[in-house]
Amino acid sequence: MTRPLVFAAIAALASASLAAGATAPREASPAEPPMVFTRPLRLAECIDLALRNNIPLRVARADLARAHGGYVSSLAKFTPVLSGGASQQHTTDRLAAADSSGPLPEERTVSEKHVMSGGIRQEIPGGLKLDVTQELGPDDALPSKSRNRQFQATATQPLLRGAGLTASMADLRGATYDEKAAEADFRDLERQTILDVKLAYYAAIRDVELLRVAQSTLNADSLLVEASNAMVEAKVASRRDVLSARIRLADDLSTVVAAERDELGSLDALKDVMGIPLETTVAISDTSLDAHIVTLDETKLVQRVIATHPSLESAAFAIRRSRLDLTVAQNARLPQVDLQASYFQDFGQKFDTGDIGRGSGWIASVNLLYPLFDRSAEGDAIARRAELAQAKDRLKILERQLTLRVREIVRTVRSSAEEIKAIQQTIDAADDKLQFATAMFNLGRASNLDITDARSDLVSARTKMVKKLVDYNGQLALLESLTGEPVGR
Repeated sequence: MTRPLVFAAIAALASASLAAGATAPREASPAEPPMVFTRPLRLAECIDLALRNNIPLRVARADLARAHGGYVSSLAKFTPVLSGGASQQHTTDRLAAADSSGPLPEERTVSEKHVMSGGIRQEIPGGLKLDVTQELGPDDALPSKSRNRQFQATATQPLLRGAGLTASMADLRGATYDEKAAEADFRDLERQTILDVKLAYYAAIRDVELLRVAQSTLNADSLLVEASNAMVEAKVASRRDVLSARIRLADDLSTVVAAERDELGSLDALKDVMGIPLETTVAISDTSLDAHIVTLDETKLVQRVIATHPSLESAAFAIRRSRLDLTVAQNARLPQVDLQASYFQDFGQKFDTGDIGRGSGWIASVNLLYPLFDRSAEGDAIARRAELAQAKDRLKILERQLTLRVREIVRTVRSSAEEIKAIQQTIDAADDKLQFATAMFNLGRASNLDITDARSDLVSARTKMVKKLVDYNGQLALLESLTGEPVGR
Protein backbone atom coordinates (compact mmCIF):
# COMPACT_ATOMS: atom_id res chain seq x y z
CA MET A 1 0.00 0.00 0.00
CA THR A 2 1.38 3.40 -0.99
CA ARG A 3 1.64 6.25 1.46
CA PRO A 4 -1.40 8.18 0.01
CA LEU A 5 -3.53 5.09 0.59
CA VAL A 6 -2.29 4.97 4.16
CA PHE A 7 -3.26 8.60 4.66
CA ALA A 8 -6.69 7.84 3.18
CA ALA A 9 -7.22 5.09 5.75
CA ILE A 10 -6.09 7.41 8.52
CA ALA A 11 -8.50 10.08 7.30
CA ALA A 12 -11.33 7.55 7.52
CA LEU A 13 -10.19 6.77 11.06
CA ALA A 14 -10.28 10.46 12.00
CA SER A 15 -13.84 10.80 10.69
CA ALA A 16 -14.98 8.08 13.14
CA SER A 17 -14.57 10.28 16.22
CA LEU A 18 -16.92 10.12 19.20
CA ALA A 19 -19.43 12.74 18.16
CA ALA A 20 -22.96 12.23 19.56
CA GLY A 21 -24.99 9.93 17.36
CA ALA A 22 -21.98 8.57 15.53
CA THR A 23 -23.59 5.17 15.19
CA ALA A 24 -27.14 4.17 14.41
CA PRO A 25 -29.30 2.52 17.09
CA ARG A 26 -29.20 -1.25 17.23
CA GLU A 27 -31.82 -3.05 15.23
CA ALA A 28 -33.81 -5.80 16.88
CA SER A 29 -32.67 -9.29 16.13
CA PRO A 30 -35.13 -11.37 14.11
CA ALA A 31 -35.01 -13.94 16.92
CA GLU A 32 -36.40 -11.45 19.45
CA PRO A 33 -40.13 -11.65 20.26
CA PRO A 34 -42.36 -9.11 18.51
CA MET A 35 -42.81 -5.78 20.27
CA VAL A 36 -46.04 -5.17 22.11
CA PHE A 37 -45.80 -1.41 21.65
CA THR A 38 -45.87 -0.08 18.14
CA ARG A 39 -43.39 2.72 18.89
CA PRO A 40 -40.88 3.73 21.56
CA LEU A 41 -42.36 5.10 24.75
CA ARG A 42 -42.03 8.67 25.90
CA LEU A 43 -41.55 9.51 29.56
CA ALA A 44 -45.12 10.79 29.93
CA GLU A 45 -46.48 7.52 28.51
CA CYS A 46 -44.38 5.49 30.93
CA ILE A 47 -45.72 7.54 33.84
CA ASP A 48 -49.29 7.01 32.66
CA LEU A 49 -48.74 3.25 32.41
CA ALA A 50 -47.24 3.15 35.89
CA LEU A 51 -50.11 5.09 37.45
CA ARG A 52 -52.51 2.53 36.01
CA ASN A 53 -50.54 -0.70 36.42
CA ASN A 54 -47.95 -0.26 39.18
CA ILE A 55 -48.55 -3.12 41.62
CA PRO A 56 -47.68 -1.32 44.91
CA LEU A 57 -49.94 1.51 43.76
CA ARG A 58 -52.78 -0.94 43.23
CA VAL A 59 -52.23 -2.30 46.74
CA ALA A 60 -52.37 1.26 48.13
CA ARG A 61 -55.54 1.92 46.14
CA ALA A 62 -57.13 -1.09 47.85
CA ASP A 63 -56.02 0.26 51.24
CA LEU A 64 -57.69 3.56 50.37
CA ALA A 65 -60.92 1.74 49.48
CA ARG A 66 -60.74 -0.15 52.78
CA ALA A 67 -60.32 3.12 54.69
CA HIS A 68 -63.39 4.50 52.91
CA GLY A 69 -65.28 1.37 53.89
CA GLY A 70 -64.39 2.02 57.53
CA TYR A 71 -65.76 5.55 57.20
CA VAL A 72 -69.01 4.27 55.69
CA SER A 73 -69.33 1.71 58.49
CA SER A 74 -68.90 4.42 61.14
CA LEU A 75 -71.98 6.20 59.80
CA ALA A 76 -74.13 3.30 60.97
CA LYS A 77 -74.00 4.59 64.54
CA PHE A 78 -76.29 7.50 63.71
CA THR A 79 -78.66 5.70 61.37
CA PRO A 80 -82.06 4.54 62.72
CA VAL A 81 -82.49 0.89 63.64
CA LEU A 82 -85.89 -0.65 63.03
CA SER A 83 -87.17 -3.69 64.90
CA GLY A 84 -90.34 -5.74 64.61
CA GLY A 85 -91.86 -9.04 65.59
CA ALA A 86 -95.04 -11.07 65.50
CA SER A 87 -96.16 -14.18 67.36
CA GLN A 88 -99.26 -16.30 67.74
CA GLN A 89 -99.92 -18.51 70.73
CA HIS A 90 -102.46 -21.38 70.78
CA THR A 91 -103.05 -23.20 74.09
CA THR A 92 -105.43 -26.08 74.98
CA ASP A 93 -106.07 -26.84 78.65
CA ARG A 94 -107.87 -30.08 79.70
CA LEU A 95 -109.42 -30.62 83.13
CA ALA A 96 -110.86 -34.00 84.20
CA ALA A 97 -112.92 -33.95 87.44
CA ALA A 98 -114.87 -36.60 89.40
CA ASP A 99 -117.50 -36.73 92.13
CA SER A 100 -119.29 -39.48 94.09
CA SER A 101 -121.25 -40.52 91.08
CA GLY A 102 -118.18 -41.04 88.99
CA PRO A 103 -116.03 -39.13 86.46
CA LEU A 104 -117.43 -35.99 84.96
CA PRO A 105 -117.07 -34.92 81.35
CA GLU A 106 -113.66 -33.50 80.51
CA GLU A 107 -113.49 -29.72 80.32
CA ARG A 108 -111.39 -28.19 77.56
CA THR A 109 -110.29 -24.57 77.43
CA VAL A 110 -108.78 -23.18 74.25
CA SER A 111 -106.99 -19.81 74.21
CA GLU A 112 -105.36 -17.88 71.43
CA LYS A 113 -103.20 -14.81 71.71
CA HIS A 114 -101.67 -12.59 69.04
CA VAL A 115 -98.75 -10.24 69.63
CA MET A 116 -97.16 -7.78 67.19
CA SER A 117 -94.49 -5.24 68.03
CA GLY A 118 -92.41 -2.66 66.24
CA GLY A 119 -89.88 -0.06 67.24
CA ILE A 120 -87.19 2.34 66.18
CA ARG A 121 -83.92 3.22 67.87
CA GLN A 122 -81.93 6.32 67.04
CA GLU A 123 -78.71 7.70 68.47
CA ILE A 124 -78.12 11.41 68.07
CA PRO A 125 -74.73 13.18 68.11
CA GLY A 126 -74.15 14.26 71.68
CA GLY A 127 -74.93 10.85 73.17
CA LEU A 128 -78.74 11.04 73.30
CA LYS A 129 -80.45 7.69 72.58
CA LEU A 130 -84.10 7.46 71.61
CA ASP A 131 -86.15 4.25 71.75
CA VAL A 132 -89.75 4.18 70.55
CA THR A 133 -91.77 0.94 70.71
CA GLN A 134 -95.34 0.09 69.80
CA GLU A 135 -96.89 -3.22 70.88
CA LEU A 136 -100.15 -4.64 69.57
CA GLY A 137 -101.07 -7.24 72.06
CA PRO A 138 -101.26 -9.55 73.64
CA ASP A 139 -104.69 -9.73 71.98
CA ASP A 140 -106.95 -12.57 73.09
CA ALA A 141 -109.01 -14.27 70.39
CA LEU A 142 -110.27 -17.11 72.61
CA PRO A 143 -111.98 -17.71 74.96
CA SER A 144 -112.94 -14.04 75.11
CA LYS A 145 -111.89 -11.35 72.73
CA SER A 146 -109.77 -8.45 73.96
CA ARG A 147 -107.45 -5.87 72.47
CA ASN A 148 -104.32 -4.35 74.06
CA ARG A 149 -102.13 -1.55 72.79
CA GLN A 150 -98.94 -0.25 74.40
CA PHE A 151 -96.73 2.66 73.35
CA GLN A 152 -93.50 3.77 74.99
CA ALA A 153 -90.84 6.37 74.14
CA THR A 154 -87.60 6.49 76.12
CA ALA A 155 -84.79 9.04 75.95
CA THR A 156 -81.43 8.33 77.59
CA GLN A 157 -78.83 11.08 77.87
CA PRO A 158 -75.39 10.40 79.36
CA LEU A 159 -74.13 13.26 81.51
CA LEU A 160 -70.46 12.30 81.96
CA ARG A 161 -69.07 9.20 80.24
CA GLY A 162 -70.10 9.13 76.59
CA ALA A 163 -71.55 12.65 76.69
CA GLY A 164 -70.74 15.39 74.23
CA LEU A 165 -70.00 15.51 70.52
CA THR A 166 -66.40 14.37 70.84
CA ALA A 167 -67.15 11.15 72.71
CA SER A 168 -70.31 10.27 70.80
CA MET A 169 -68.81 10.95 67.35
CA ALA A 170 -65.36 9.50 68.06
CA ASP A 171 -65.77 6.55 65.70
CA LEU A 172 -66.97 8.75 62.84
CA ARG A 173 -64.25 11.34 63.34
CA GLY A 174 -61.58 8.67 63.73
CA ALA A 175 -62.68 6.96 60.51
CA THR A 176 -62.62 10.35 58.77
CA TYR A 177 -59.06 10.99 59.92
CA ASP A 178 -58.03 7.50 58.83
CA GLU A 179 -59.51 8.00 55.37
CA LYS A 180 -57.87 11.42 54.97
CA ALA A 181 -54.52 9.97 56.06
CA ALA A 182 -54.94 7.09 53.59
CA GLU A 183 -55.66 9.58 50.81
CA ALA A 184 -52.50 11.51 51.69
CA ASP A 185 -50.46 8.30 51.78
CA PHE A 186 -51.84 7.36 48.36
CA ARG A 187 -50.87 10.73 46.89
CA ASP A 188 -47.42 10.34 48.41
CA LEU A 189 -47.06 6.90 46.80
CA GLU A 190 -48.23 8.34 43.47
CA ARG A 191 -45.44 10.91 43.67
CA GLN A 192 -42.96 8.21 44.58
CA THR A 193 -44.14 6.06 41.67
CA ILE A 194 -43.70 8.95 39.24
CA LEU A 195 -40.22 9.53 40.67
CA ASP A 196 -39.34 5.85 40.28
CA VAL A 197 -40.48 5.92 36.65
CA LYS A 198 -38.38 9.01 35.93
CA LEU A 199 -35.30 7.55 37.58
CA ALA A 200 -35.74 4.25 35.73
CA TYR A 201 -36.31 6.11 32.45
CA TYR A 202 -33.21 8.25 32.99
CA ALA A 203 -31.21 5.12 33.86
CA ALA A 204 -32.35 3.57 30.57
CA ILE A 205 -31.26 6.72 28.71
CA ARG A 206 -27.90 6.55 30.46
CA ASP A 207 -27.33 2.95 29.45
CA VAL A 208 -28.45 3.62 25.86
CA GLU A 209 -26.04 6.54 25.63
CA LEU A 210 -23.19 4.57 27.17
CA LEU A 211 -23.84 1.76 24.72
CA ARG A 212 -23.64 4.21 21.85
CA VAL A 213 -20.37 5.59 23.18
CA ALA A 214 -18.99 2.05 23.50
CA GLN A 215 -20.13 1.12 19.99
CA SER A 216 -18.68 4.32 18.54
CA THR A 217 -15.38 3.61 20.26
CA LEU A 218 -15.45 0.04 18.95
CA ASN A 219 -15.99 1.24 15.40
CA ALA A 220 -13.22 3.80 15.66
CA ASP A 221 -10.74 1.33 17.16
CA SER A 222 -11.55 -1.27 14.50
CA LEU A 223 -10.61 1.33 11.91
CA LEU A 224 -7.46 2.05 13.89
CA VAL A 225 -6.52 -1.63 13.68
CA GLU A 226 -6.98 -1.54 9.90
CA ALA A 227 -4.96 1.67 9.62
CA SER A 228 -2.19 0.25 11.79
CA ASN A 229 -2.01 -2.87 9.60
CA ALA A 230 -1.83 -0.68 6.53
CA MET A 231 0.97 1.40 8.02
CA VAL A 232 2.93 -1.73 8.97
CA GLU A 233 2.65 -2.92 5.39
CA ALA A 234 3.86 0.51 4.25
CA LYS A 235 6.83 0.23 6.62
CA VAL A 236 5.84 3.38 8.50
CA ALA A 237 4.72 1.67 11.72
CA SER A 238 5.78 -1.28 13.83
CA ARG A 239 3.89 -4.40 14.83
CA ARG A 240 3.70 -2.93 18.35
CA ASP A 241 1.18 -0.40 17.03
CA VAL A 242 -0.99 -3.20 15.63
CA LEU A 243 -0.89 -5.16 18.87
CA SER A 244 -1.76 -2.07 20.91
CA ALA A 245 -4.72 -1.37 18.62
CA ARG A 246 -5.92 -4.97 18.90
CA ILE A 247 -5.70 -4.88 22.71
CA ARG A 248 -7.74 -1.69 22.69
CA LEU A 249 -10.28 -3.29 20.33
CA ALA A 250 -10.67 -6.32 22.64
CA ASP A 251 -11.32 -4.00 25.57
CA ASP A 252 -13.97 -2.21 23.49
CA LEU A 253 -15.72 -5.50 22.75
CA SER A 254 -15.90 -6.26 26.49
CA THR A 255 -17.26 -2.78 27.18
CA VAL A 256 -19.97 -3.16 24.50
CA VAL A 257 -21.08 -6.52 25.92
CA ALA A 258 -21.36 -5.04 29.44
CA ALA A 259 -23.20 -1.99 28.09
CA GLU A 260 -25.72 -4.20 26.28
CA ARG A 261 -26.32 -6.12 29.49
CA ASP A 262 -26.83 -2.90 31.46
CA GLU A 263 -29.26 -1.57 28.87
CA LEU A 264 -31.44 -4.68 29.07
CA GLY A 265 -31.34 -4.53 32.86
CA SER A 266 -32.43 -0.89 32.96
CA LEU A 267 -35.32 -1.61 30.59
CA ASP A 268 -36.42 -4.48 32.86
CA ALA A 269 -36.34 -2.10 35.82
CA LEU A 270 -38.48 0.36 33.88
CA LYS A 271 -41.00 -2.37 33.02
CA ASP A 272 -41.12 -3.43 36.65
CA VAL A 273 -41.97 0.10 37.80
CA MET A 274 -44.62 0.44 35.09
CA GLY A 275 -46.20 -2.83 36.20
CA ILE A 276 -46.28 -4.38 32.72
CA PRO A 277 -45.21 -7.99 31.96
CA LEU A 278 -41.44 -8.31 32.15
CA GLU A 279 -41.31 -10.27 28.89
CA THR A 280 -42.75 -7.28 27.03
CA THR A 281 -40.37 -5.66 24.56
CA VAL A 282 -40.13 -1.93 25.09
CA ALA A 283 -37.96 0.90 23.84
CA ILE A 284 -37.62 4.51 24.91
CA SER A 285 -38.02 7.40 22.52
CA ASP A 286 -35.91 9.92 24.44
CA THR A 287 -32.32 8.75 24.20
CA SER A 288 -30.52 11.87 25.36
CA LEU A 289 -30.67 14.30 28.26
CA ASP A 290 -29.99 18.00 28.44
CA ALA A 291 -28.83 20.04 31.39
CA HIS A 292 -31.60 22.52 32.11
CA ILE A 293 -29.64 24.77 34.43
CA VAL A 294 -32.11 26.11 36.96
CA THR A 295 -31.92 28.63 39.76
CA LEU A 296 -33.30 27.24 43.02
CA ASP A 297 -34.58 29.24 45.98
CA GLU A 298 -33.91 26.97 48.92
CA THR A 299 -36.11 28.87 51.39
CA LYS A 300 -39.16 28.86 49.14
CA LEU A 301 -38.66 25.21 48.24
CA VAL A 302 -38.52 24.19 51.90
CA GLN A 303 -41.65 26.21 52.64
CA ARG A 304 -43.43 24.63 49.69
CA VAL A 305 -42.52 21.10 50.79
CA ILE A 306 -43.49 21.67 54.42
CA ALA A 307 -46.83 23.17 53.37
CA THR A 308 -47.90 20.61 50.76
CA HIS A 309 -46.10 17.29 51.15
CA PRO A 310 -48.62 14.42 51.54
CA SER A 311 -46.57 12.59 54.16
CA LEU A 312 -46.74 15.63 56.44
CA GLU A 313 -50.47 15.85 55.85
CA SER A 314 -50.83 12.19 56.79
CA ALA A 315 -48.75 12.75 59.94
CA ALA A 316 -50.94 15.73 60.86
CA PHE A 317 -54.06 13.55 60.59
CA ALA A 318 -52.32 10.94 62.76
CA ILE A 319 -51.85 13.62 65.44
CA ARG A 320 -55.52 14.57 65.26
CA ARG A 321 -56.49 10.91 65.51
CA SER A 322 -54.22 10.41 68.54
CA ARG A 323 -55.61 13.53 70.21
CA LEU A 324 -59.14 12.22 69.62
CA ASP A 325 -58.23 8.82 71.07
CA LEU A 326 -56.77 10.51 74.16
CA THR A 327 -59.94 12.56 74.68
CA VAL A 328 -62.09 9.43 74.41
CA ALA A 329 -59.81 7.53 76.80
CA GLN A 330 -60.01 10.34 79.35
CA ASN A 331 -63.79 10.43 78.98
CA ALA A 332 -63.95 6.68 79.64
CA ARG A 333 -62.46 7.28 83.09
CA LEU A 334 -65.53 9.30 84.17
CA PRO A 335 -68.48 7.73 86.03
CA GLN A 336 -71.41 6.53 83.94
CA VAL A 337 -74.27 8.88 84.85
CA ASP A 338 -77.33 8.62 82.60
CA LEU A 339 -80.52 10.63 82.77
CA GLN A 340 -83.46 8.61 81.48
CA ALA A 341 -87.03 9.70 80.80
CA SER A 342 -89.88 7.57 79.45
CA TYR A 343 -93.43 8.26 78.38
CA PHE A 344 -95.96 5.44 77.92
CA GLN A 345 -99.57 4.88 76.97
CA ASP A 346 -101.77 1.79 77.48
CA PHE A 347 -105.07 0.94 75.84
CA GLY A 348 -107.19 -2.15 76.57
CA GLN A 349 -110.62 -3.26 75.40
CA LYS A 350 -112.75 -6.35 76.17
CA PHE A 351 -115.37 -7.08 73.54
CA ASP A 352 -117.55 -9.39 75.65
CA THR A 353 -118.07 -6.83 78.40
CA GLY A 354 -117.42 -3.65 76.50
CA ASP A 355 -114.87 -2.47 79.07
CA ILE A 356 -112.28 0.00 77.81
CA GLY A 357 -109.20 0.98 79.78
CA ARG A 358 -106.75 3.81 79.04
CA GLY A 359 -103.63 4.84 80.83
CA SER A 360 -100.58 7.03 80.36
CA GLY A 361 -97.66 8.24 82.41
CA TRP A 362 -93.98 9.01 82.53
CA ILE A 363 -90.90 7.78 84.35
CA ALA A 364 -87.72 9.70 85.09
CA SER A 365 -84.61 8.11 86.56
CA VAL A 366 -80.89 8.65 87.05
CA ASN A 367 -78.57 5.67 86.64
CA LEU A 368 -75.02 5.61 88.05
CA LEU A 369 -72.24 3.18 87.20
CA TYR A 370 -68.73 3.73 88.53
CA PRO A 371 -66.01 1.06 88.69
CA LEU A 372 -63.97 1.59 91.84
CA PHE A 373 -60.64 0.49 90.41
CA ASP A 374 -60.81 0.88 86.63
CA ARG A 375 -57.17 0.18 85.80
CA SER A 376 -58.08 -0.58 82.20
CA ALA A 377 -59.32 2.94 81.49
CA GLU A 378 -56.38 4.47 83.37
CA GLY A 379 -53.86 2.41 81.43
CA ASP A 380 -55.54 3.20 78.12
CA ALA A 381 -55.37 6.93 78.86
CA ILE A 382 -51.64 6.65 79.65
CA ALA A 383 -51.00 4.76 76.39
CA ARG A 384 -53.00 7.27 74.35
CA ARG A 385 -51.10 10.18 75.87
CA ALA A 386 -47.81 8.52 74.89
CA GLU A 387 -49.10 7.86 71.36
CA LEU A 388 -49.99 11.53 70.95
CA ALA A 389 -46.49 12.58 72.02
CA GLN A 390 -45.00 10.09 69.56
CA ALA A 391 -47.18 11.35 66.72
CA LYS A 392 -46.06 14.92 67.35
CA ASP A 393 -42.41 13.89 67.42
CA ARG A 394 -42.82 11.88 64.22
CA LEU A 395 -44.15 14.97 62.50
CA LYS A 396 -41.16 17.01 63.67
CA ILE A 397 -38.75 14.30 62.53
CA LEU A 398 -40.42 14.11 59.14
CA GLU A 399 -40.28 17.88 58.71
CA ARG A 400 -36.56 17.88 59.54
CA GLN A 401 -35.90 14.99 57.15
CA LEU A 402 -37.70 16.68 54.29
CA THR A 403 -35.91 19.96 54.99
CA LEU A 404 -32.56 18.17 54.96
CA ARG A 405 -33.44 16.43 51.70
CA VAL A 406 -34.37 19.69 50.02
CA ARG A 407 -31.17 21.37 51.22
CA GLU A 408 -29.09 18.43 50.02
CA ILE A 409 -30.82 18.38 46.63
CA VAL A 410 -30.27 22.10 46.15
CA ARG A 411 -26.57 21.74 46.93
CA THR A 412 -26.27 18.72 44.65
CA VAL A 413 -28.04 20.46 41.77
CA ARG A 414 -25.80 23.51 42.09
CA SER A 415 -22.61 21.47 42.26
CA SER A 416 -23.76 19.21 39.41
CA ALA A 417 -24.36 22.24 37.21
CA GLU A 418 -20.79 23.38 37.82
CA GLU A 419 -19.48 19.87 37.20
CA ILE A 420 -21.38 19.68 33.91
CA LYS A 421 -19.72 22.91 32.76
CA ALA A 422 -16.29 21.56 33.75
CA ILE A 423 -16.90 18.20 32.06
CA GLN A 424 -17.98 19.99 28.88
CA GLN A 425 -14.67 21.83 28.88
CA THR A 426 -12.92 18.49 29.32
CA ILE A 427 -14.85 17.07 26.36
CA ASP A 428 -13.89 20.02 24.18
CA ALA A 429 -10.24 19.71 25.18
CA ALA A 430 -10.23 15.94 24.68
CA ASP A 431 -11.83 16.35 21.26
CA ASP A 432 -9.12 18.87 20.28
CA LYS A 433 -6.50 16.50 21.62
CA LEU A 434 -7.89 13.67 19.48
CA GLN A 435 -7.91 15.81 16.37
CA PHE A 436 -4.34 16.95 17.05
CA ALA A 437 -3.17 13.39 17.68
CA THR A 438 -4.84 12.28 14.46
CA ALA A 439 -3.18 15.07 12.51
CA MET A 440 0.22 14.24 13.97
CA PHE A 441 -0.39 10.56 13.22
CA ASN A 442 -1.15 11.50 9.64
CA LEU A 443 2.20 13.31 9.47
CA GLY A 444 3.99 10.33 10.91
CA ARG A 445 4.99 12.20 14.03
CA ALA A 446 2.84 10.22 16.47
CA SER A 447 1.85 6.63 17.07
CA ASN A 448 -1.60 5.15 17.46
CA LEU A 449 -0.97 5.18 21.20
CA ASP A 450 -1.40 8.94 21.06
CA ILE A 451 -4.74 8.46 19.32
CA THR A 452 -5.97 5.80 21.76
CA ASP A 453 -4.83 7.93 24.70
CA ALA A 454 -6.74 10.94 23.36
CA ARG A 455 -9.78 8.81 22.59
CA SER A 456 -9.65 7.31 26.09
CA ASP A 457 -9.81 10.80 27.58
CA LEU A 458 -12.75 11.65 25.33
CA VAL A 459 -14.62 8.46 26.16
CA SER A 460 -14.04 9.00 29.87
CA ALA A 461 -15.29 12.60 29.64
CA ARG A 462 -18.38 11.64 27.64
CA THR A 463 -19.15 8.83 30.08
CA LYS A 464 -18.89 11.23 32.99
CA MET A 465 -21.13 13.69 31.16
CA VAL A 466 -23.84 11.09 30.55
CA LYS A 467 -23.81 9.95 34.18
CA LYS A 468 -23.74 13.50 35.51
CA LEU A 469 -26.68 14.54 33.30
CA VAL A 470 -28.68 11.56 34.55
CA ASP A 471 -27.79 12.42 38.15
CA TYR A 472 -28.67 16.09 37.59
CA ASN A 473 -32.07 15.33 36.07
CA GLY A 474 -32.69 12.69 38.73
CA GLN A 475 -32.12 15.26 41.47
CA LEU A 476 -34.57 17.62 39.79
CA ALA A 477 -37.09 14.78 39.56
CA LEU A 478 -36.61 14.07 43.27
CA LEU A 479 -37.18 17.73 44.05
CA GLU A 480 -40.34 17.72 41.94
CA SER A 481 -41.61 14.68 43.83
CA LEU A 482 -41.16 16.63 47.07
CA THR A 483 -42.74 19.89 45.90
CA GLY A 484 -45.42 18.33 43.69
CA GLU A 485 -44.75 20.75 40.83
CA PRO A 486 -42.18 21.26 38.04
CA VAL A 487 -38.95 22.90 39.10
CA GLY A 488 -37.55 25.46 36.70
CA ARG A 489 -38.71 23.62 33.62
